[in-house]
Amino acid sequence: MTRGTRICNGAKAPTDERDGGEAKVLGLEKESLREAVKRKTKRDAENADDIFERVLADLDKFGMIIKGTDVEGFEYVAAVRADFTLPCRIKVTAREWWEANRRRVYTFLVLMAGLFYLRSRALASAAESRKVAGLVQEALDMLQEQEFGYHADPVTTTEPYIIPVHLRDLILKDEHSPQVRQRVWQKVAKIVEGNANVRTNEEEVRGEYTKVWRWVGSVGTPARSRRVSFADRSMRSLIDDDEE
Repeated sequence: MTRGTRICNGAKAPTDERDGGEAKVLGLEKESLREAVKRKTKRDAENADDIFERVLADLDKFGMIIKGTDVEGFEYVAAVRADFTLPCRIKVTAREWWEANRRRVYTFLVLMAGLFYLRSRALASAAESRKVAGLVQEALDMLQEQEFGYHADPVTTTEPYIIPVHLRDLILKDEHSPQVRQRVWQKVAKIVEGNANVRTNEEEVRGEYTKVWRWVGSVGTPARSRRVSFADRSMRSLIDDDEE
């Protein structure tokens, strides 16, 4: 049972036989085995040694044991065949399977992690694209409303344009991450400025020239049901923030 027990505990046969080799790792020292046989057979020393040597010779003759000698001259004997209990056999089989398939398992886990990451990125990108589309529509609606309000009531709506950074602060007031705000706004601004109904100009505002957006398309009834100027929206946003 020594060979099976040691294999079950993780011992492996060495490739170098110069220091006892497999017999030393998976077997017993010859003299220790001799003493164990004597204790079990309870024979006198002379007969026990003779029987022991003859049994070893027969086992060696039929290829049932392997022998080895280490660098200090100690001899070792190990069985060729390992006997396992059922739990031990399961343990050894599982360990051999793991050693044979470990690289495949790691590769599979890496691939799964990569696919999960790519899927998460794709879902996040799709969600952000939907968000950008909604913000673009909101920005276009507000530009149209600003132009409509300027023509309908120039006293209340004193300018037909909107400063982009002010529009950004209004429609992205619920986004608190600077990195996300910048990334999303760059996408929104690019689409808005590419719209044929929007003109990008520079206007003098409080003594400084700044970029503005103005709606130059059809000025009918705004897309939103209620006609609220950009200034009113900004004021309401400030009031809401104060209440929070």
